[in-house]
Amino acid sequence: MPTMPEEKIRVNARIPKSLYDFVCSKYDNISQAINIGLENLKKSKTEDCHTPADSSTQDDINPVVHTDIQALTERTEEQKARIEEYKAHVQTLNTEITRLQNLIMEAPDPIELVKLQERNEGLNLLIEEKNKRIEELNQHNENMSAFANYFKSNEPKLLEAPAAEKIKPWYKFW
Repeated sequence: MPTMPEEKIRVNARIPKSLYDFVCSKYDNISQAINIGLENLKKSKTEDCHTPADSSTQDDINPVVHTDIQALTERTEEQKARIEEYKAHVQTLNTEITRLQNLIMEAPDPIELVKLQERNEGLNLLIEEKNKRIEELNQHNENMSAFANYFKSNEPKLLEAPAAEKIKPWYKFW
């Protein structure tokens, strides 16, 4: 009786490039390498199927993965350090923003400041006018004092009273 060929199932897997190159150098095609590898796994007496087997192929993969993991870990640490620096910088900037907001709140209103400046200028003009008027009054006072001294020094002369006019009564008009 002729033997019937075994039924076959298609298997796909993603493997590292280094493992693929190694398998292609040892076997004619990838299907043959997978079949032999799975038969060896079946014959081995390991109980845990998820544990990687000790083989030269695993040793070839481990250093590559290990260096990749180390590089990623270093990059992650560098990025964490940069994030911390950014957080500190953001905190500094937030403090500066708060300080400037407080300064703005304490600063006088520009419109009110302009009004006060105008009022100050007006008051300064009034003060200048007042000082000029005081100077004029002081000058006038000095002049009046000079005239007063002149009149005090001269003796007054008596004037004669004018002669009395004859006034006619109203009913005597001619």
